[in-house]
Amino acid sequence: MDLALLLAVCDELSQEWKDHALGVEPMPVYGDNKSLAERLRANPHYACSFDVACRLLSSQRNTRQTSRALFDHVDNAQWFERVKAPHGLGGRNVDCVEFTAPCLAYWHGLPDGVRAQLALQAQQLICSDVELGTGEDVAVVTMQWSDPQAIAALASTVEVPAGGTLDRRQLLQLLIADIGQTPFQPRYRRQNIGAPVTGWDRRLLAYFWPHKSVGYAGTAQKTKPLIAAAAQLALCLEDGRDWDGQQQGEAVDLAVAIFSWGGVPQKHGTVTPANVAAVFRAALAADGKAAALMNSGWTKVAAFATAHHDHARAAGCAQVIWDSRVATSLISRLDHLLSANGQSAPGNLFPGIGTVAGRGGSRPRPLRLRWPDGYRKWSAQVAGSALVRDICGLLNAGNHPAMPLPEGGTGPWTMRGVEMVLFMDGY
Repeated sequence: MDLALLLAVCDELSQEWKDHALGVEPMPVYGDNKSLAERLRANPHYACSFDVACRLLSSQRNTRQTSRALFDHVDNAQWFERVKAPHGLGGRNVDCVEFTAPCLAYWHGLPDGVRAQLALQAQQLICSDVELGTGEDVAVVTMQWSDPQAIAALASTVEVPAGGTLDRRQLLQLLIADIGQTPFQPRYRRQNIGAPVTGWDRRLLAYFWPHKSVGYAGTAQKTKPLIAAAAQLALCLEDGRDWDGQQQGEAVDLAVAIFSWGGVPQKHGTVTPANVAAVFRAALAADGKAAALMNSGWTKVAAFATAHHDHARAAGCAQVIWDSRVATSLISRLDHLLSANGQSAPGNLFPGIGTVAGRGGSRPRPLRLRWPDGYRKWSAQVAGSALVRDICGLLNAGNHPAMPLPEGGTGPWTMRGVEMVLFMDGY
């Protein structure tokens, strides 16, 4: 592991959960061989542990990464010391790690700019859906705290007209109105950022990832070269040509860069030219039956692979990032609207739309209807993208604010713009 990045993750977790910086008090180890999902279900505060920090930097997220050998190793003993310290509500002594004086001196001796960049990398890891490969993703931090009544009241501000059954278009118009008129409070580390905002345009301007310092314009700047590189690779495939050796290497580098941006590193050996090409081809064909890889990381590759079609009139293949946050936003709101309209089968109007497991913040939200599982399924990826495309079309056709552009001014709504609003709404 990279020592500096490990310390950055520990620092961010401590500030998220304990409101203090690295080294103020010993950090619980909490190392055992239970899966990460099991541990978080039993105690969400397990997230603030040295074992979780080590797991996030490892490709082995579901096994213990803090054996005694880690602390006894000659290269590690100078940085970490195992101690017993009181922790938790009961104040009982538990195994903890104390960061030694040389360790803290090394951390605080790093230039401010380096530590700021490390903090962004750490936030990418801890704020994203952690891919487990076990049928679910988890999140280890809470971006906002929501009480059960607030969660149950989602989408309750719109009254569904009585009499008759609404069709898909009418339901989406209500959903758009619901999001547009419901105030949204941006939050970071359980603290409000500014005042609540109202409207699709202001919600988009309130976007940030993974840190509040990287907002809408900053994200566009960071992703612009990734989108450009993806477009060149995609155009080659669309012309009926296979990637040559150089392009295969570029494709793998691009996928790794996308995973790094999204904080979703993939299992070793899965990011191959063949797998990246398969995801590109499935995305460009909008193939809901594809056998290509799909999870919280590959959905981002699919979105970047088709981003050059987002502004086209015939944007049938453009894909969005269908992760737990986007899926949660749409499904929780549609669930209420369908229920209020007396419709109990979501698949009738929204076939293929399925949930993506995520844990943390206000996820999962209580649902009244039975929605299929969309995790790691291309059918949900393609259906979710089509749903966002429909919303984008309605925003551009109706009396709604234009989409703010990252460089200033406004323009027509894009699928990426809609997705970013939903991303913030879904936590």
